[in-house]
Amino acid sequence: MLAGVVPLRALLPLAALTFAVALATSRYGLVVHELAGHGGTAVVLGGHIDQVKLFWFGGGWVSYHAASWSTAEILAVTLGGIATEWIAAAILVAIARRRAGLAKLVLLGAAVGFAIHGGMYLAVGTYYGSGDGTILHHLLGDWRPLVWAPAAAICVGAAWLGAQAVIPILRAYAPARSQLALIGAAMVLGGALHVGLLVAEQKLRADPVYTAIMKTEGQRQVEHDVATARAQNPQASAEQIEQIRRSSEQKHKPFPFAPLLIALIAASAIASMMRTRPAEAPAGLPGRDLRLPALVAAIGIFLVGLIDALA
Repeated sequence: MLAGVVPLRALLPLAALTFAVALATSRYGLVVHELAGHGGTAVVLGGHIDQVKLFWFGGGWVSYHAASWSTAEILAVTLGGIATEWIAAAILVAIARRRAGLAKLVLLGAAVGFAIHGGMYLAVGTYYGSGDGTILHHLLGDWRPLVWAPAAAICVGAAWLGAQAVIPILRAYAPARSQLALIGAAMVLGGALHVGLLVAEQKLRADPVYTAIMKTEGQRQVEHDVATARAQNPQASAEQIEQIRRSSEQKHKPFPFAPLLIALIAASAIASMMRTRPAEAPAGLPGRDLRLPALVAAIGIFLVGLIDALA
């Protein structure tokens, strides 16, 4: 059934394009976020970069320090990565306005990726107390919605506007009975391949610092409860400790904000896609048109690997 609606010859080139754009966006976005955002802001404020760790297909971290930073300066360095992603998104949109066809599609796709990733990282981090949102989570307390709610709205809005801009171009490369089904399948396939590489690498190259950075406040509370129980009762059995862990996990179990936000972003994009008009004479994406996006993505991976090796 699906093969009739989504022809394989049309699906694979679009999936390859999605994969290449996703890889390029995440790799250059990682460099912008960590080095320009965090590292650059730290240096501007008189600090020093101590160490850099970048995953080839996933995230990364930069350690930095200064003799003395105010709370405002610490926030500036912490949020510098997200800020630079949004600045990069705005620059890409400005450049895309002067382009057409596949070039415009790639530029807008990258811009949407930067905008949504930055917004999600800020919203989820502030809500859960993880990553770049950890400090805001503690500083804001009950005022956290003033950050995570607008950040989430930016993600949902970017998904809507991005689909409105990108899908009409993709429709021109979608020769199928259902253009949206073909485009949707290509996005899922290309995105899944990227996520698969990310997950596999982080398992093979597990990094304790990155793991600690991405822990939520709830997870840290669970670890604290378990450590306290062990200190108070050194003779506690493994079963007793596990029971304390389960009880603590239940106590600190947060509202599933991240899955809800992902669902809202997806719903916004799908609803926006449904409002676009079919292309009248769509043609398949020529293989030669994939060379440049693939080359740009490959250079991005090489750049990240080189920085990680030299750092």
